[in-house]
Amino acid sequence: MTQLDHARLLYRKACQDRAILTHIVGEPEIDDDAVGFHVQQAIEKLLKSALAARGREYPRTHDLRVLIELLRELGEQIPESCRDIDELTPFATVFRYDDVSLGNTARRKEWLSIVDDLSTFVAERLGE
Repeated sequence: MTQLDHARLLYRKACQDRAILTHIVGEPEIDDDAVGFHVQQAIEKLLKSALAARGREYPRTHDLRVLIELLRELGEQIPESCRDIDELTPFATVFRYDDVSLGNTARRKEWLSIVDDLSTFVAERLGE
């Protein structure tokens, strides 16, 4: 599999997480940690897709800050709306096993918008 094929696979997987989000983001009976997990996973896959599209190896990590820094080393600037996405890292690790309630579905919609902005950013790098 080429790096570009790998990048496209990660992009498709991120789109699957995004599709799940469209069904759960407004559902109050679904906990914030479950929604946040899929947001974090979509973002992680999108960042890794962008790195793979540039031929850059990346570590096995859920740490979004690490992935963002690797993109910056390549001269890439993620969209301004995504500047604080590293705050979502705990949803892949700490919050997966803790009870978290943010009590605000409006934040969830903001997360979905961030995933969309980052998805557009990566799609442009993939030529899609």
